Amino acid sequence: MEFICYTDWDSLPESANALFAQGEKESVFCSRQWFENLAATALEDDLSMLLACVLEEGKVMAILPLMQRTSEYLYSLSHNYTSRYTLLLADEDQQEILKGLAEGLRKLPFKGMRLGPVAENDINMNRLQQAMESSGFECYRDFRFFNWVHRLKGQS
Repeated sequence: MEFICYTDWDSLPESANALFAQGEKESVFCSRQWFENLAATALEDDLSMLLACVLEEGKVMAILPLMQRTSEYLYSLSHNYTSRYTLLLADEDQQEILKGLAEGLRKLPFKGMRLGPVAENDINMNRLQQAMESSGFECYRDFRFFNWVHRLKGQS
């Protein structure tokens, strides 16, 4: 397993599209189009995109879409209209992939990372937290995820 960070879409291997297609089935907020649009239109001047990936024999096995402010802080690649954020993860060898991701993140020079909004029952993010804690990170969770519901009251 190899940990690599990409800072532009053109460098990301073609095999990443399979993970985006899998994520898009769960939510539009996990689609490549969503992340590309955010990177192109919603990043403030002092933010840059960072796609933290794990590759195995050239195939992308995990993508953690991030934003970076200088080299001090990492954030989920999201904004106020993002109602769900998660890690894109292949189905096979998940424990090894997550271990490689956590160890790779450990080598990056940053002071803190904030990921959200993450659903409480997001298995991929729960496992990532476990892998990061095993790698020496201190992780804290705040409840900030809400299911948006609009009652129609008989209207169509």
